[in-house]
Amino acid sequence: MRSMLLIEEVFMLIKEKNSGKLLMAEMTVFLEEDKVRIIMRDDGEIFNITDSDDAVISFRSFFVSSLMSDQGPRKNLTTMSFNRNMFVLPLNS
Repeated sequence: MRSMLLIEEVFMLIKEKNSGKLLMAEMTVFLEEDKVRIIMRDDGEIFNITDSDDAVISFRSFFVSSLMSDQGPRKNLTTMSFNRNMFVLPLNS
């Protein structure tokens, strides 16, 4: 349930940061024995979803930051054309 909520809120945050733009986004989910690895890519405004120290600009960004604060490895790869964020959620919580 927590994974689904986090996924929904992250994509809504991406939409919020890119209001009025046509946005392309995708997600890949890897189900492993004890964790779920989620990789998200979007071509919107460049920002690091996985950075828990990033400025909180809305309730949604606070909520996403709170949900990800105790998660496993988080990584961001920013390129010239898209954002790539990866994080790991343990299955036992």
